[in-house]
Amino acid sequence: MEQNETAEPNNNVHKTKIIIIGGGMAGLSAAYHLTKNGVTDYKILEARGRIGGRIVQIPIGNEKVELGANWIHGVLGNPVYELAMQHGLVDIMACPKPHKIVAATEQGKQVPFATLHEIYEAYLCFLKRCEEYFISQYLPPEGIDSVGDHIKLEASLYLDKIKDPQERHLRELLFECLLKRETCISGCDDMNEIDLLEIGSYTELQGGNIVLPNGYSSILEPLRKVIPKDNLLVNHPVKQIKWNCNKKSTKDDSDSDDSDRTVIESPSTSRESSCEKVLSRHNVEVICDNDKKFIGDHVICTLPLGVLKHKVNNIFQPPLPDYKLEAIDRLLFGTVDKILLEYERPFLHPNITEVLLLWEPEMEKNDDISKNWYKKIYSFAKITETLILGWISGKEAEYMETLSNDIIIETCTTILRKFLNDPFIPKPKSCAW
Repeated sequence: MEQNETAEPNNNVHKTKIIIIGGGMAGLSAAYHLTKNGVTDYKILEARGRIGGRIVQIPIGNEKVELGANWIHGVLGNPVYELAMQHGLVDIMACPKPHKIVAATEQGKQVPFATLHEIYEAYLCFLKRCEEYFISQYLPPEGIDSVGDHIKLEASLYLDKIKDPQERHLRELLFECLLKRETCISGCDDMNEIDLLEIGSYTELQGGNIVLPNGYSSILEPLRKVIPKDNLLVNHPVKQIKWNCNKKSTKDDSDSDDSDRTVIESPSTSRESSCEKVLSRHNVEVICDNDKKFIGDHVICTLPLGVLKHKVNNIFQPPLPDYKLEAIDRLLFGTVDKILLEYERPFLHPNITEVLLLWEPEMEKNDDISKNWYKKIYSFAKITETLILGWISGKEAEYMETLSNDIIIETCTTILRKFLNDPFIPKPKSCAW
């Protein structure tokens, strides 16, 4: 997408009715619906040189791989699925590929499938019970406040029935692996961060996880092609958002949401030119890093939560109401990374699609994340026969992002050789995350 360089009058001041900040899925969706309803007097300001936000596809070898969003989660009542169906992006005749998971210990021994299936079913049952507290009149046991605490309590009671120490230990490792998997699903560092009484508020849409044949990024094109080319400006990071510019300030402005109030314009002076009067009649003003200024009646802000946490005290003028600031402060998000490994030749058995890693617990507590970050990787899964995907979350993922690709390649190769008990597993020829 090329940056719009059309010269507009009045020294980089551009007037439009609606300013949309952010060209990710939320910003594009807003523009799409505006256009579909006959409103085209808007501008999208995107900081990056591309659209899509966390939806991004890259080529690895002969494959196109999604670094961000991967699946459409659910069918019924899902607007993303409806958009994909409307534009022929879903192959409804596609049969899902068989998914065979194996779980392996650090000693390179595979867990019997019956044991894996048993623990997985028990884990799903424990998780379901956590979700039921949201609509239940009953409270959890005293001192059990998080999903992690509750599942560990249930797992402990379950394991107490297993008399054989080795069998018990194996099942304990499986529960720990599934909890690590859940941190990637929930986007957190540890399941102890997830509130037990609220997890049931999350509604999972029915229909399973849908993979688009051309990748999740193909969902962007139906939105992009509806948006007029001149309305989308990339490489326009925003440094300041002035809102309610023409509203007379009152004592309680900072504590209320005035988005639905009538705008009261400031009186103009006789010395104002007609051009100045036109430019002064605006409610919002957005200034970009390149010093371009956009003025309009409305602003739709789709900045990511991380950006808001970092810049909220400086970017908005006047400051946002206290209740919005408190909401931004209370909302949490975590880091989830994909580790993509490309190989010259296949090495996993053709029937195996994923390997769960059953890490032994630390004998002594070690807070040095540089020594054990890789133990947060809970699995490696096939994308193709020569493309393997690993998952890691939380603080360990953040630490991994500081490492070179060579270190990540060496570490992942060591892990795979150990858990698959095969010293001849090759090194990948490339790595991306």
